[in-house]
Amino acid sequence: MINAYHIRFSLLGIGLLVSFWTDSYSQTGKSLKTGVENILERKNLLIESAIDSSLREIQILMKAKDSIRLRYETLDMKPSKRELQKNRDLDEQIDRSYQAVRSYDLLLAENRRAFFMNPSDVHLTQKKFEKQMISILKADFPKIVQKNSNPLAPMIDNSSVNDFQIWEECDAKLSEDGKLKSTNYKKLFYNTDPKLEKYFPENDFIECYARVIKSKKNWFLDLKLILANQKVLKLMGNLSYDIPIKLIFMDGDFIYLRNISITSPVYEAQTGRSSYKIQVTLDREKVRKLRKKEIDQIVMVWSSGIEQYEVYDFSIIKRMIACLEQRN
Repeated sequence: MINAYHIRFSLLGIGLLVSFWTDSYSQTGKSLKTGVENILERKNLLIESAIDSSLREIQILMKAKDSIRLRYETLDMKPSKRELQKNRDLDEQIDRSYQAVRSYDLLLAENRRAFFMNPSDVHLTQKKFEKQMISILKADFPKIVQKNSNPLAPMIDNSSVNDFQIWEECDAKLSEDGKLKSTNYKKLFYNTDPKLEKYFPENDFIECYARVIKSKKNWFLDLKLILANQKVLKLMGNLSYDIPIKLIFMDGDFIYLRNISITSPVYEAQTGRSSYKIQVTLDREKVRKLRKKEIDQIVMVWSSGIEQYEVYDFSIIKRMIACLEQRN
């Protein structure tokens, strides 16, 4: 697979080095202060351009992941080993791109501080700046970034929220007493029996939203099931409280999630839909697997029978756990 990431940044690196030499010689006819400010402004523009390029690349890589998933969903088949490896390769490139963005963001902040330095001292930072840029281009990230590196960091860093508005996956929030930390609900799967599609032109037969909750060392998974209307509720019946939910991973491994709470179905008069809420507890072993693996299917037992659902976003739980494990 051609890695556009390294090609793009290699070209960017050549442009940066040429521009630095050009700047050094083009400022000789101006005052020292004005020349230094122009150089710093030029550096800012270069770094901001690199950040924009990295964010665009992340979007391209995410679309590539979606196309792989769409292919085997459309063909109604399991992903091949090659496709799974492609997915892992894409994940690695996405992680590296996030780290590059984080590196550039730190470098941009450092460069902005140079505006307040003595002009005669700014030239001392020139060589350091070039080394840092080259290290990012080579994916040899500075120690400060390695220490704090996490692909989710830009999403929840309030100091740079304006730079990363499009990345909203990590939306962790604390309870009023500060004891619970949870994500928001995100769609996990949806399903409509092909035989019944014509009866549900606007809504899916069933939708499921998930969120993860952390309380000290305890983990919980909340599921919210939304049924299209009262007829669906009668058709499906009730969820079996005593029978655990089976969660199947992409590699064929699976875990059972035991319910600790299931609410009675709640009818929404305005929409005509009904909803269930389920809470399951996650022990250390389950969290370990969910942290590393992608989910393929979920099996639930209703009073009408067993139903197996294809998961809409196979890495959503993994990302939620990573989000809650972020330090404030």
